[in-house]
Amino acid sequence: SNAINKSLLTLGSVINRLSDGSPGQHVPYRDSKLTRLLQDSLGGATRTVVVACVAPSALHGPESISTLKFADRARRVMARVRPNEVVDDSVLLARAQVEVVKLKRLVDRLRNLLAMHGIDPKQAQTQYG
Repeated sequence: SNAINKSLLTLGSVINRLSDGSPGQHVPYRDSKLTRLLQDSLGGATRTVVVACVAPSALHGPESISTLKFADRARRVMARVRPNEVVDDSVLLARAQVEVVKLKRLVDRLRNLLAMHGIDPKQAQTQYG
């Protein structure tokens, strides 16, 4: 039971780190076997369902509230799931063409800057490139 409690505590820590939305923050997946096994599911790479079981009696109120808070944090993590993008060749070609246009505009702007400062672009290319 000690290992189960540690795994559940680590699961709570992982969900907390993922739900706060801070990029670059360390997520302790490797701190328990449970979170290590669930790493892909928790990290937003898959669609995951969390079932929260609560009791209707006042006797179990604090546990139910804690469970609902955990489920809400887990829901915030799961809400950021992005489906994998399926891209065909025509989409890749269109993106490449847009990138080529952007780069040509950048080259033109750089040539204009060189010309404004009295530098011949061809001379600058042979000197620096």
